[in-house]
Amino acid sequence: MRGIQSSQIDDIVKDEKIIENPSSFLLNRSWRILDDDNKNEIVIFRKNNSLLYSNNGTVEQCTWEYLPVNKTIVLNLPSISYMLLPFFYDDIIFFKIYSTCQYLVFMSEQSYIQSYGQTTFVFNSFIESVYNNKQEKLEGERIRKQREYDMDELRWQLNRDVRQEMEKYRFYKWSSDIDLKM
Repeated sequence: MRGIQSSQIDDIVKDEKIIENPSSFLLNRSWRILDDDNKNEIVIFRKNNSLLYSNNGTVEQCTWEYLPVNKTIVLNLPSISYMLLPFFYDDIIFFKIYSTCQYLVFMSEQSYIQSYGQTTFVFNSFIESVYNNKQEKLEGERIRKQREYDMDELRWQLNRDVRQEMEKYRFYKWSSDIDLKM
């Protein structure tokens, strides 16, 4: 397992919040580690802060710990330990290696099998598709907000026009009343 540096991953996690108390979705799920080496690396987080790490079928007992003070997870693996900031996006966890520009990318094993079970996984294509998906969502959100703004503007203009017409009507009625009295 090694960190990956990618400006597209930076853009994917840019607006995402760091996950507080990630135990709720990490525990008792199998996570595939994604990178361009295409090793079959699996991680399973367990309640007692133990971690099963499988590399091409070879399993090792490791540990993990959530540190609420800086919202990081410490992974103690056989050959290295990482301090990670977890970001969750679309069933993918992007763990930013603390104080670096590198990431570890995890996808639930179930999602991985559904998406790539019968095809060859290409990391760069995967990141590109996640990046494009995020950009499409952001563009959709921008369009939705613009439509809301446009509708609010139309409502404001309509209310202004109605008020002006009502003032004209009142003035007309008032001036008619004055003409009748004379």
